[in-house]
Amino acid sequence: RTMPPPLLSLLSVCVCVSLYVCCESASTALTLAYYRAPQQHTCVDIPRNLSLCHEIGYDKMRLPNLLDHDTVLEATQQAVSWVPLQNVHCDADTQLFLCSLFSPVCLDHPIYPCRSLCEKVRRGCEGRMRTYGFPWPEMFHCDKFPVDNDMCIASRTRTESPPPLGPATGSWADGRQQLQVFNRRLYPPKPTGPTVTIGNSCKMCNHVETYENILDNYCTSDFVIRTRFKRVHKSKLNCKKVKILKKLKPGILSRKLRRPVLILDPPNLCCEEKIKKKNQENYLVMGHIRGTNLVPSFIMQWIAKSSKIFKQAIRMFKNLNCTDPKFISRSVIGDMLHLGDLSAVSNPVFTQKDIQFPFSMSVPSN
Repeated sequence: RTMPPPLLSLLSVCVCVSLYVCCESASTALTLAYYRAPQQHTCVDIPRNLSLCHEIGYDKMRLPNLLDHDTVLEATQQAVSWVPLQNVHCDADTQLFLCSLFSPVCLDHPIYPCRSLCEKVRRGCEGRMRTYGFPWPEMFHCDKFPVDNDMCIASRTRTESPPPLGPATGSWADGRQQLQVFNRRLYPPKPTGPTVTIGNSCKMCNHVETYENILDNYCTSDFVIRTRFKRVHKSKLNCKKVKILKKLKPGILSRKLRRPVLILDPPNLCCEEKIKKKNQENYLVMGHIRGTNLVPSFIMQWIAKSSKIFKQAIRMFKNLNCTDPKFISRSVIGDMLHLGDLSAVSNPVFTQKDIQFPFSMSVPSN
C-alpha cells in the first residue's frame, strides 16, 4: 500500500502537529494530577479491546486515568498508538510503565510509576523511537514521576525487592497497605528450588513473535538468512541450505554468508541446547558483523505456515526500505486499527485530540 508523496507529506505534518498538541496537553494534565488533591474516581474493568494492557497483573482500572482520560473509549483510542512500541519489546517493563498511566490500578489514591521505572524504559526505547523519527514525548519526561522511596510502581524485572515505603498517616496509610498488596502481585516470591537455564532467559532464541519486533530486528541487522543448522558445537553454529534475505556488501564476509559459521555471544550459549533439539527445522536468523565474525542476535523457528504475523513480516522484507524512517514509520489509521485490535469498538470516532501516532509500522494488506 503506497501513498502519493504530497499526501504523505501532508499526513506527516498533521501527525506531527497532533502529536505535539496531544503530548503537551497530556503532559500538563499529568503534572497537575500529581500535585492536586485526590479527586472522585470510578473503577471499571479493563476492556478486552485495550490490548496494550492485557494480562498486566490486575483487571480493574481507575478513571480518570493518570493522563486525564475520562472514559474507557478515550483511554483505549489513545493507548492503541503505543501497542507497536510494546510489541517491539525494547524494554521488559514497557507495558508496565505505559499501563500504569493509561490504565492505572484502581486504589483509593492514584499510584504513579517510579522515576526509575520511567528512566529504565526510556533507556531501552528512546533510541528505537528516534530511529523511526519520534522523540521521547514530553508527557513521559521522567522527572515528573516520584522517586523510589515514595509510593510508586517500580520495575517488575528489578533484581531487588520493591522500594521501601515511607511513613504515611491518615488515608495515605491505607493507600500504602493497598500498594503493598499490589506489589506482592507484581513481585512474586523467588523460587527456592533449582532453576533451569534454558528458556526465556536466552533472549536471542526467545524473541517475541510480533510484526514490529521482526521488522525492527531486520532493519537493525547486518545480515538476515533462512537456514538449517548442520552442526551446533562450542559456541559455533554451522549452517546449511541457506537463503539470503538481506545481503551484505560485496566482499569476503559476503562470500562467507553462503555457508556461514555463526559465533554465539557468551550470554546466548544457553540457546545451543534448544537449537540442537530442532536442528532439522528451518530458522530465521539475523545478526551483526563483528570483526570477521558473523554474530547472530535473533533466531526464530521458521513458522510461515502456521503464523500469519510471521508470514506478513517476511513478505514485507522485499519492500522494506530501512534507510528511510518515514517509509517504515508512516502512520495510517487503518494500520493502527489492525495492530491495535479495536474490533470490539463499535464505530470508533477519531478526533484531532484522539489521533496520535508516536510509533507505528504499516502492516501489508492481506
